[in-house]
Amino acid sequence: MKFELFVALRYLRAKRKQTMVSVISAISILGIAAGVMALVIALALSTGFKEDIQAKILGATPAINLFRIDNTPLPSSAELLSKTSGVSHVTGSAPAILKPVFIASSNSNQGAMMKGIDPKQEVRVSDFFSHVVDGNPHALDKDAAFSTGDGNPPLESILLGKEMARALGVTVGDTLKVCNPLGRLTPLGMTVTQKTLQVSGILARL
Repeated sequence: MKFELFVALRYLRAKRKQTMVSVISAISILGIAAGVMALVIALALSTGFKEDIQAKILGATPAINLFRIDNTPLPSSAELLSKTSGVSHVTGSAPAILKPVFIASSNSNQGAMMKGIDPKQEVRVSDFFSHVVDGNPHALDKDAAFSTGDGNPPLESILLGKEMARALGVTVGDTLKVCNPLGRLTPLGMTVTQKTLQVSGILARL
């Protein structure tokens, strides 16, 4: 018999006059076991939740975003991309445009943050297109524009997150009006720029 087991049994086994001591020891062991079990389960859940959140965030967006201090567009994104590609531990880089917009459908409307990307370069920094659960994941390619059928220029595509599509009440194939709330300065004053886009895909995580 191992020494540790001998000591454990020595103090767990009670004599006839020490029954209460044995009961207290058993309760103490069960309490410690329950506490350790709860701690292990909590740590496992916390670790799994953390990894899941990291996978969702870093899977759809890059780890680092670079902006100008004055929030103006970069004069030459190609030059910046060539510089960042030479930095150690940088596995990929891609240009993007982030802009607050106002989106309106035939059922509802709401504000949103629109991200304009280059599909061919976006795959270097995220698995964005792998989360398309409905529609065409390649709809943002230049040759995938929707034809209007009335001689007008084809509609450009937009991908929506699942929750936003539900809030706007749209599905694949519906059209949206996207407005720039900041407007554009013209000789006649500030005008709101508006564009009609066609929903070509729904993303599960966004």
